[in-house]
Amino acid sequence: MENNELLEIYYSEADDLLQRIEKSLLALDAAPDDPAHIQEVFRAVHTMKSSAAMVGFDAISEYAHILENLLDRMRNGRLQPSRTLISHLLAGQGLLRAMVEKVSRGEEPITPAELKVKKEQLARFMGVQSSEEAPPAPPSFIPLDEDKEYFYKIALSFKDDVFFSGQDPLMLLRELQDIGDIVQVMADVSTIPEITKINPFSLYMSWKLLFKTREPRSAVDEVFCFIEGYHPLEIVDVTEEFPDGVDRSLADKRIGDILIEEGVINSDDLQEALQDQKKIGQVLVEKGIVAAETLSHIMSEQEKSRNLLRKSTVRVETQKLDNLANYTEELSVNLARVSHLLEGGDPNSFRIILEEMDRVEQNLREMREQVMRVRMFPLEGTLQRMQRMARDLAVEVKKDVRVEIGGTDTELDKDLIEQITDPLKHCIRNAIDHGIEPPEVRRKNGKSPQGFVSINAFQREGKIFIQVKDDGRGLDHEAIYKKAVEKELIPAGTRPAPEELQRFILLPGFSTARKVSDLSGRGVGLDVVYDQISRIGGLVDISSSPGQGMTLTMSIPLTLAVMEGLRIDVGGESYIVPLPSVLTVRSIQDQDMKTVEAKEEMFRFEERYIPAVRLENLLGTVKEGKNPHKIALIIDSHKRRFALLADQILETRQVVIKGLETHFRSIPGFAGAAILGDGQVCLILDIYGLDRMIFGDSMA
Repeated sequence: MENNELLEIYYSEADDLLQRIEKSLLALDAAPDDPAHIQEVFRAVHTMKSSAAMVGFDAISEYAHILENLLDRMRNGRLQPSRTLISHLLAGQGLLRAMVEKVSRGEEPITPAELKVKKEQLARFMGVQSSEEAPPAPPSFIPLDEDKEYFYKIALSFKDDVFFSGQDPLMLLRELQDIGDIVQVMADVSTIPEITKINPFSLYMSWKLLFKTREPRSAVDEVFCFIEGYHPLEIVDVTEEFPDGVDRSLADKRIGDILIEEGVINSDDLQEALQDQKKIGQVLVEKGIVAAETLSHIMSEQEKSRNLLRKSTVRVETQKLDNLANYTEELSVNLARVSHLLEGGDPNSFRIILEEMDRVEQNLREMREQVMRVRMFPLEGTLQRMQRMARDLAVEVKKDVRVEIGGTDTELDKDLIEQITDPLKHCIRNAIDHGIEPPEVRRKNGKSPQGFVSINAFQREGKIFIQVKDDGRGLDHEAIYKKAVEKELIPAGTRPAPEELQRFILLPGFSTARKVSDLSGRGVGLDVVYDQISRIGGLVDISSSPGQGMTLTMSIPLTLAVMEGLRIDVGGESYIVPLPSVLTVRSIQDQDMKTVEAKEEMFRFEERYIPAVRLENLLGTVKEGKNPHKIALIIDSHKRRFALLADQILETRQVVIKGLETHFRSIPGFAGAAILGDGQVCLILDIYGLDRMIFGDSMA
């Protein structure tokens, strides 16, 4: 259980650290002269190295150590940040993320051969001074060979009352790591007494360290300046024993003997390992103790467990939990008061009970909203990954693009964040490949050779808006018109307004690209954006000016778990219609209805006729005789407007959406179900799904 908790903490911390590394590297790419960004990356990589070592992920720790050494050279001014170097560091961050993902699935993070290749890729930055490096600064004290590594053996002991002096041995070890690397550490636990005799306020352990640094001896002494003379301390310079950073005494020793000397294993462990140096599962299968199928099944279950361990935990702000606890307490008080009034049997208490029930309902609403906030997470990580992807794509297509992100503190439901990732990627690919012109074309058109792409998020009117904007060539309305005529989407000779033309690029297979690239040009992209955003109740809007660029705006609901809806009655059956999709409600007059070609009904709305939909015909619930509906709900499906005919509106209510797949199966045209106050289940209409059922994929 403790190991599980430790891994949960590690994975959560690793995600945060990787996000910090990526964010700071992108900031460094935009402002290479700011040393604060280098320092931030260095600290995050250093922590990444230490935390990975703590949980036994040595390969991750080793690679992070390589990156740390490279960043240390940058931090000390011996290596200047360049775009090539930053690209290598971003690739290193990507490798760290991939390794963390692999270990979370129980896989080997990286093979020794792969790790060797990655080391060699960074070797040229770690070698002799290149043209990108700045000349070394003149020494302000006794000259020190900055490229030389110094080794010290440190024996660190403390009096048992060290904690009462305000000192923390672990903090001293961390301070040492700030100026170098603890190559080896051996903890002496021989003086720890039996558990019944342990004083929790006493220290019984001591340490022996092998420490490597490029700093002078005075820097090492400074770490221990507050304990020197009070606690046993011995620091010995053993640099001569480590030529080129290698312990010469290890040359003639076997690895097993070294491990025994270091106290890592005992002789029995060594003998057992020598008998069969294979993975335990392989050994057991070969010996016939375990069937191969059984081993495969157990390994599969283990991988599922590790994946669950990685994905089942999230970090929640303490304030959100505090608010939830407060609302729970208020609800308990109000319920207790209602219970007391009911037990009293006072006939005059009826009015008071109703008032208390109103308060209970308000408490429940506030609790529900607070629970939804617990599911809300900042978009910072998602936008940051999009910024990184845009940068990498620009480098790939040899375009100079400045990428900015904004609104990173905007919060969105966790499930929705996952669902907008692919649409965002397609928008960015479109902006980089289609929108931004090559530098020479931009110069010819009087623009800066550096293009600009911004990704912004903001909240307005109960929705989240995400904009991808570029200052590229904009949409070619003439090319869109010709392609639309070619695909017979519009008759030749008719000229729709620019706003209507722009909507055609959201159709499947619609592309005006003259050639197909690895990124785009196949007509697969913005239609995916439109389809996926519509599925979650969102809207896609496009605005473009030729030669000035394009802005694509996605508006999406804050959450999919709770919604406001109208409960309507249709032929004795009740359904819930999402309130944001309802423009207005009109009573039906005879002159408002007309039939086209003896089968298609139309409803008059704002001086034009729109399709009229009878839900009972669509769902196959028609009863004998034609139902003379009394009202029409004017629905906006983001593709078109249509009138949904109903008998009456029963109520407006906020509902918690229950997925149909969990207890039954997915049903076209329905987004889920809600449980009413009387216990009945009411189906929730999926407006986008209904539109597709009725009209197919056509645009209005």
